Amino acid sequence: MSPLSILLTCSTLGLAGMLAAIWLAMQIPLLQAEFQIDPSGNRLMIHTSELDHEPLRSLGTGTQHIPAVPALLIEDMDALPDYAARRDFLDGQQFLINSMQQGSLQLTLDDGQTLSLPVLQRAFTDLPFMFWFQMISGYLGLIIGSAVWAFSRQKQAALPLAIMGLGLAMAAWSAGIYSTRGLAMDANWFRLLGSINHLGAILYACMMSALLWRYPLPMRGDKWIGMTALFTASMIWGADTLALGSTPNITFFIPFFIVFLSSILLAVRQWRASACDPVARAALGWLLLSVFFGTVLFSGLSMLPMMLTGHALLGSQGLLMGALALVHLGLALGIIRYRLFDIGQWWFAVWSWLVGGMLVIALDFLLLSLWVWPQTLALPVTMLIAGLIYFPLRQWLWQRLMRHPEPEHELFYTQLAAMCSQPDKNLQIETDWSSLLASMFSPMEIIPQAHAYALPQLLNNGSHLQVPALIDESSLLLGYPAKGKRLFTQVDVRMAEHYITMGRNMLSQIREKQAATRLERQRIMNDLHDELGGKLLELSYQSSESPVQSLARSAIQDMRDLVHSSHEENLVLDHVLSDLRGMIASQTELADIMLKWGSAIADDTNIAGWQALHLRRIIKEAVTNVIRHAQATEIVISIALEDGLLLLSIADNGGGLYQTQSKGSGLMSMRQRAEKLAGEIRWENQPEGGCKVSLQCPLS
Repeated sequence: MSPLSILLTCSTLGLAGMLAAIWLAMQIPLLQAEFQIDPSGNRLMIHTSELDHEPLRSLGTGTQHIPAVPALLIEDMDALPDYAARRDFLDGQQFLINSMQQGSLQLTLDDGQTLSLPVLQRAFTDLPFMFWFQMISGYLGLIIGSAVWAFSRQKQAALPLAIMGLGLAMAAWSAGIYSTRGLAMDANWFRLLGSINHLGAILYACMMSALLWRYPLPMRGDKWIGMTALFTASMIWGADTLALGSTPNITFFIPFFIVFLSSILLAVRQWRASACDPVARAALGWLLLSVFFGTVLFSGLSMLPMMLTGHALLGSQGLLMGALALVHLGLALGIIRYRLFDIGQWWFAVWSWLVGGMLVIALDFLLLSLWVWPQTLALPVTMLIAGLIYFPLRQWLWQRLMRHPEPEHELFYTQLAAMCSQPDKNLQIETDWSSLLASMFSPMEIIPQAHAYALPQLLNNGSHLQVPALIDESSLLLGYPAKGKRLFTQVDVRMAEHYITMGRNMLSQIREKQAATRLERQRIMNDLHDELGGKLLELSYQSSESPVQSLARSAIQDMRDLVHSSHEENLVLDHVLSDLRGMIASQTELADIMLKWGSAIADDTNIAGWQALHLRRIIKEAVTNVIRHAQATEIVISIALEDGLLLLSIADNGGGLYQTQSKGSGLMSMRQRAEKLAGEIRWENQPEGGCKVSLQCPLS
């Protein structure tokens, strides 16, 4: 899917989520009265056209009433101290809803007077401002995160931001329903919406930690941090939903703040890591300014007071959700100042598209709200049709009438650099060059030509453009740009010339650098061989002690291995094994161990230098382990080649593999070398005694 298609899909799903929230909010019964808490906070007051803030004693129907306590008006169950209080609160909510289903609610005032309030169906226009504020806050978070992810899916930090936007939408929309319910709503819906609100909040916090783990400088283990964050969020949410602790402090608020504090520590770590990278530090500064302003405001005004006192500092969940929406708006400002996710060049266009869409929907809603529909859901359904059909159609017409967008040079430069990063793969470069031209001009056809041209040129009055190849003496004929909607122009010619020149310069510079690197590496290796090798050889001849001679010869062989591994040409495997056999024979002879060597390798079998280095080191380490630990009298080494696989076996008749050996650094080094050979190595004790080392790896 294209970025715009993804953004349109997310916008549509967001609108569908908002409509579902609107429908659910409209199912909550409405009483024509205003309930308030008196200044002392101890009594519930009622205000109607006939009563002026009279204190209430009880509410209910018939003979069944419950006390009119101020706790009935709390916006969020998070203000309650424990799960027992939550259950009592929900029981009260359900009692009131059941009473309202009788068509009216009876109230008893403090003076003993009773009155009955009729229950009305909540209309669309009865939804309060704070409900819409939370709906818009959640929608903004969802769309901003979706936009960043849609245009930068290759960036690791984009997906956590998108999930943060989803979490904000879940938290804001659910809170928007129950926090503006009035007096009561169905307890089951209240419980479900509260659970969704907590899931969105902890998802937001955990993915913020994942974002700071990955951005602006990825830390070690960033591959799994997203899954870890999701797992952590699910565990905290599950513990809270199942009420595994006595209070929400234990199951939710304290874990939430631990996650939040981890984000602060990660931010500090990123700040220190970006000390020598001013661009990364500037990006981090904008990120912290936007993320932590909204998050600290949300935490400071909501969750911290709840943990310490059991009461929220502010009275409206909507203001808190708006604070979190500032996080994503701050990210938008950060992208304007700095290409936060490399989408700065598209940001104003995308936002103008979104703002235009919101204005159109608002105008349509204003017009539609003047109609009279007998069905309750007629207006929301009409809004959905307008948002999904009317607006996309108008947007499509607008795009058709607008001029063609500017070429995405930054994207083309990236593709060109990636294409030229492997200058030895000529065929792949020409294939990628054809793909790049297709991205730049969107031609209806690209035809390879055998004739070479020095520069691009227009053909057939602009219907075709002849473009030279980057490497070989050929060219490509591009026909009918923009899928046949326009002709090639001189602007296209200059653009093709620019990229051809840049691509050829890139290839030339990279090849020169690689050649210089190879020459320098070869010079160093030759100097090492000539200078150090000569001194080691002299040492081996001058020393009269056999162990010193053996050590010097081993050092010479190791040095030769390093030199050969740096060569690009292959080595003869039989020669490598012959040299190795002589060295091992000297070692085993000094250790009074019999060596049996069996090799079934053809004389013309070749092996890469780097492969020979790892193979030699594995064999030497295995033999050294036998000499040091096994107390063996015999070593049997067999090497064979079967179906392109090198099969190596090293067996001894010693005491076998002990636990202390299995954890040694030598065996770990052998495992690592086997992995570099794309092979498999294993150790096993033999029934007749001793240990057997087996290696199987492909030979290229």
